[in-house]
Amino acid sequence: MNSGGWVTHTLAFNGYCFGAGEAWLSAVNREFNAERLDALLARLVTLLEAVIIERSGTQYEPVGASAAMLIGQSAFAHLAESHVAIHTYPDRFESASLSVLRVECEVSSCGGGHPNVCLPELLNVIRPELVTIDRRTRGLVASGTSLHPARAPKPGLPPVGFVAHDQAGSLQILTREGLSEPHATTVRTIAGQFMEH
Repeated sequence: MNSGGWVTHTLAFNGYCFGAGEAWLSAVNREFNAERLDALLARLVTLLEAVIIERSGTQYEPVGASAAMLIGQSAFAHLAESHVAIHTYPDRFESASLSVLRVECEVSSCGGGHPNVCLPELLNVIRPELVTIDRRTRGLVASGTSLHPARAPKPGLPPVGFVAHDQAGSLQILTREGLSEPHATTVRTIAGQFMEH
C-alpha cells in the first residue's frame, strides 16, 4: 500500500509520416517492423529506468506492426506498474494520392521516470511531419490533510525543429519545420482539422 498516492503519468504520442504510392508505404512498413519497434521500446524503457516484465511483438500481414511491454519499476521499494506500447498504421488514400504511416505510442509510468523523457527519442526515430501529444496524469495527491486530483504538467516549448499549434483541449499539435510542398500544405491542413475537433 502506498501512503502518498499513486499517480500515473501518460504520454500518448501519434506521429504521422506522409509519402506517395505503394513503394513508399512498403518501405516504411519494412522500416517500422516489429523487431525495430521492440528495439525502440527497449530504449524507451531504459529512459524510464524501468524493468521489463514481459514483452511481445507482432508483424501484421499485409502491413503494420506492434510491440508492447509490461514494465515494473521499483520506486522507494514499492513496485509500480507501467506499460509502453507502439503500433503502426500504414494507410493509402488513393483519392488524395497520399500514403500515411501513423505511429502510435503510449508510455505510462507510475514510477520515478516521467514519460516526457521519451519524447525526443520518439521524434528522432520516427521522424514524423505531424505529431499529436496527449499528456494525462491520473490519481490523487495529498496536500496537507486534503486530497486533490493530480494535474498534468503544461506542455513546455515545442521540441527543436517543430512548431506548436494551438492546443485542442488536452491535445498538443506539432508540425515539423521546413517541410517541402506538397506535404507542407497537407500537414498544415490536417493540423488545423485536429484543432477544430
